Amino acid sequence: MSLGCLPTEIQLQIISYINDFGALRSLHRTNRHFSSLVRRDQVHAALFEFEHSHKDWLIQVNYFPCYSCLRISPRTEHWFQDLVIANSTADICGADALSRRCRACDAKEGNKFLKSLM
Repeated sequence: MSLGCLPTEIQLQIISYINDFGALRSLHRTNRHFSSLVRRDQVHAALFEFEHSHKDWLIQVNYFPCYSCLRISPRTEHWFQDLVIANSTADICGADALSRRCRACDAKEGNKFLKSLM
């Protein structure tokens, strides 16, 4: 029996136990039904946990997540790149990470993140 055949209430119960970013992101992108069931704050929490548990690797490969589109993209696609270069001690995975957006998402949202850096 597939997950899609179960009643929505049971699907919600199962989804509430998923805390893996990759699994939540894949489920969120499966179709509109599952996209509506996966809570965005749950995906953000899993992404934040992923980022902290893989922080050294992400820094090494120069990739960071966007909390708007939920993609992990090169550092050059994020506004904080210049801050990190200017301040090598900046905590780029700190509390402000949840508001981080890639340049494309920030432009769609009126450059909120860029303005917050100024």
